[in-house]
Amino acid sequence: KLLYFHVVEDPADAMRADDGMRLRATCAKVRPDVVVIDPLGDLLTEDNSDADMRRAISSTVGAARTGSPDTKPAVVFLHHARTNAASLAQAVGWERGNFGKGSKALAACCRAVVNVAPLTADGDGGLIVACGKVNDVRPFEPFAVEYDESDGRFHIVDGFSVDAWAAAVEGGQPCVKV
Repeated sequence: KLLYFHVVEDPADAMRADDGMRLRATCAKVRPDVVVIDPLGDLLTEDNSDADMRRAISSTVGAARTGSPDTKPAVVFLHHARTNAASLAQAVGWERGNFGKGSKALAACCRAVVNVAPLTADGDGGLIVACGKVNDVRPFEPFAVEYDESDGRFHIVDGFSVDAWAAAVEGGQPCVKV
């Protein structure tokens, strides 16, 4: 399996929604199994609307799969929340489908959405991973992970309380781990 990173080193390297030919050519050359792309950072044009998000998703999936028809790569959209506490709190609960700008259009186009948010206010304490949407199976329960420098891996945080985390975020307090 191949994981290919397209690194943007100057503005000419950026991949835009209207750049389907470039994505098709890249997929034909490297034949990836998975394409990961940030729709807000890499795909949207100036109007940044729901229609723009749907158009970007459709053109990206089409370009990736026609560029590499033998592998038909899975396309993973890496979407992020707005940076305020109210938006981060939407990683879980009733509001989880409104996690970031364009979430409604993104969720309508995707079979599964995974929300990821910082576990602590300073951003150094790990991540919370929550199910934003999933079709055909039961949603998974939110969990927390922390990076372990000693082995270079993320590990699940034992005793994590999503309720305590959400209450801390919604109350404007530093996020908590348990």
